[in-house]
Amino acid sequence: MLDAPDISILVEVLALTDALWLPPRVHGPPATCLPPAAWTATAERRSRFFDAGVPYVARGTVSQRKDAERRLGALEAWGLLTVHSVTGRRTGVRLTRHGDDIARWLTASPMLCESWFWLHELAALLAAGACRGLLVREDDLARVDYGSPDTSPALLTLEYDLLALKAAGLLDDTADQQGRVWYSLTGRGRAALAGSPPLPTDLPPYDGRWCDHHTERVEALAAERLTWRPAVPSGVVVPQSCGVAPARSWHDVLHLLPPRETPHA
Repeated sequence: MLDAPDISILVEVLALTDALWLPPRVHGPPATCLPPAAWTATAERRSRFFDAGVPYVARGTVSQRKDAERRLGALEAWGLLTVHSVTGRRTGVRLTRHGDDIARWLTASPMLCESWFWLHELAALLAAGACRGLLVREDDLARVDYGSPDTSPALLTLEYDLLALKAAGLLDDTADQQGRVWYSLTGRGRAALAGSPPLPTDLPPYDGRWCDHHTERVEALAAERLTWRPAVPSGVVVPQSCGVAPARSWHDVLHLLPPRETPHA
């Protein structure tokens, strides 16, 4: 059913999604949180994700863009993605559960069912106030333990293992000014603890060429994220204080403030 151009679209939408849900930090050394404008823009886009998706832009000639538009319609009809809006060449799209599973399978990324155990791991960690692997509980949030360099394979693996949970709205994160990441279960995530992970069906044959392509696109988009600017200029995100983690996520620390008035002379 799916040919290479169809898969290319799914992988690109997955890369856009993963770049959005990567932790709001910049890998060091030294590690830091995202710059204020980029973090605010990230929070804005996350808050619109489930209603507006990510901005997919078809590139190439007029004929190629028309073909991409046709394929988006077909992928939506097949139940693999949802088209939320069309503005010029930019289309707001979001992978469905089935589409997300297929794209992650083809790129060797952990699918939601494979990341599901982290929900229970985090819930047990937060309930016990204990330390499990790379995670330690502090003030009802799970903090990444930076006992090893911040670019260690284990840390990067953890961050990618949790992407499917965040894209499904089950997990949340924030960061402090030193780039340490804090995770918490959302209301939907806590409710999901009582259920079983959705198992993927009708997966296509694995094709290893999409793995490197996805990785390269996520890295490029993560670098591009540093240039993002908020749609609401007065929006601001307040990072966690270093060493202190109030039980808040980025949902709570995104404050849309009234525009600043020019002081009178």
